[in-house]
Amino acid sequence: MDTLIGLTFGKWCSLLLENRFRIHPSKLPKAIILTILSLRNSYYRRKEEAAYGEKINMTRFDHPPIFILGHWRSGTTLLHNILTLDPQFVYPNILEIYNPHTFLIFRERLSAKGDFNRLEKRPMDNVEVSPLSPGEEEFALNILSLKSPILAWNFPRKEKYYDRYLTFQEVSSADLEVWKNAYFYFLKKITFFHQGKQLLLKSPPNTARIRLLLEMFPDAKFIHIHRNPAHVFQSTLKLYKNTVANFSFQKLLPEDKLIEGIIRRYQSMYEAFFQDIKQIPQGNFIDIAFEELEKDFYGVVERIYETLNLPGFQDFSLILKQRLAEFAQYKKNEYPPLNETILRELRSACPGCFERWEY
Repeated sequence: MDTLIGLTFGKWCSLLLENRFRIHPSKLPKAIILTILSLRNSYYRRKEEAAYGEKINMTRFDHPPIFILGHWRSGTTLLHNILTLDPQFVYPNILEIYNPHTFLIFRERLSAKGDFNRLEKRPMDNVEVSPLSPGEEEFALNILSLKSPILAWNFPRKEKYYDRYLTFQEVSSADLEVWKNAYFYFLKKITFFHQGKQLLLKSPPNTARIRLLLEMFPDAKFIHIHRNPAHVFQSTLKLYKNTVANFSFQKLLPEDKLIEGIIRRYQSMYEAFFQDIKQIPQGNFIDIAFEELEKDFYGVVERIYETLNLPGFQDFSLILKQRLAEFAQYKKNEYPPLNETILRELRSACPGCFERWEY
């Protein structure tokens, strides 16, 4: 339920109708709670629109966004957490991505309660987060547009239907326009609140949407981080078992279907990625390895700034040096060797990931 806590009542009804109200009996209490929350969200959305709607619509982007790309569990969170230490950038935080309709009002309420510094460990890894920690804007788009592959986390029985929104290659122009408008709205809202700073964004599904992002922001810059596909698969499977399972309103898919879906999305994502990176203007793209980042945080970050011609590294380097010890203490999950049958399937699905990055 957590990924949908910001839904308005109308969108919650649309989602239920789209899934023919197929909710497992054991999940009915969660559905009732979400219904109540959606009514609250609808009320505060109207208040927020009345107070800020015109100002948000008038907001313009003075700088092209920077998009961090990479499959789930490839190190995108670690890289995002490092780069967002640079005060010249702004990013959506946890509060904002889960409450895209109402975060301006909810910020005031949370601030009054002193809840901004509450730390919790993410269930899939060792990363601690608070309401102000960097977040993935895909969760906001999920709520604003109902056009996202992560809707399958809540309704896994329609997984293949929602997977269409990973690449948007097989959706109507109307659906695509809904998604684009939602994206522009959310990014304008973030930009408005943070007074026009440059956006630094991280969303794994965007790895498959470079062509769409370039249509929206022709001068955007892209940082892609890759990791051993076998380790990515193992970590993603753990994500689905330990975390995604908690969000479902339906009976969970068996493990063989989870594995099939993870490999299918990995293949779709990187087929689109390898095709679309050709469209990125020279000097606006860099590809780095997670393993390289682990060994040399400072050197990799310096290379990112140089390659993308980002200003301010000299000032940021002072902050970065102070935090290097903290990042060095980050401990990733360890996994046994991947089952040979699954490894063969993974290699067959996307040989370019193994060959291009020499895994």
